[in-house]
Amino acid sequence: MENPFIALPPLLKPQTDAVLERVRLSFYTHNDNKNSDTQLNVHIVNRLSASSSQDIAIGLDLMKGEEFPDPSTKTIEFSSAALPLASNSIRLQDIVLPVVFINIAQGGSDRWIFDYQIIFTFSNGQTFSSQTSGIILDQDNHKYKGVYQGKPFPTVTPPGKPQPNVADHRTLTKVLSLSFLQKKLDEFINQR
Repeated sequence: MENPFIALPPLLKPQTDAVLERVRLSFYTHNDNKNSDTQLNVHIVNRLSASSSQDIAIGLDLMKGEEFPDPSTKTIEFSSAALPLASNSIRLQDIVLPVVFINIAQGGSDRWIFDYQIIFTFSNGQTFSSQTSGIILDQDNHKYKGVYQGKPFPTVTPPGKPQPNVADHRTLTKVLSLSFLQKKLDEFINQR
C-alpha cells in the first residue's frame, strides 16, 4: 500500500549572517521589593534540543547591593558595551528556544514579586521579545525557569518566487488499472 501522507520538506535554517548584539532583561517589581542584600543571578540559554543548550548570557550577583523598590523597573543589558554575551558569534539562524533562569540568594528572608521582559537584538536590526508576569521568588522558592513566549524566531528562509515546472501535489493524478479496481472490489464484496 502506498503511503497516503505527503512528505514535508526538510526544515532549513534561514540564510542570514545576523548575530546577536544585545540582550536586555527588564524587571518590573510590584507588590513586594527585592532587598539590597538579595543576590540576583541570571542564566540565559538557547535550548537546541531536549538534551543540549548553548549559553547566551550569564550574570552573577547582578546590581550588587541594589534594592529594587516597589514599584520600580530595572534593566540589565548584555552586549559588547555592557555585561558580555557568552559569545560574539551567536547567529540568528541558530536560535531555537531561549530559556531564562533566575536565581536569588539572600542572607535573610526576602520575597520578590516581579514581571520581566527580555529583548534580543540582532545585527540586521531584527528584535524578538517576550514578557512574563507574576513571578514570586523567596528564600524557599529561589529558582525560576521561563521559556521564551514571543514571536517565533525564523526557522526557514522566507519563500521567494515560485519555481516553474515544479509538480504541485494537488494536481497530480494517479492512473489505476481496471483489473486492479476489479480485484479490490471483489475482495471488498466477496471476501468479507
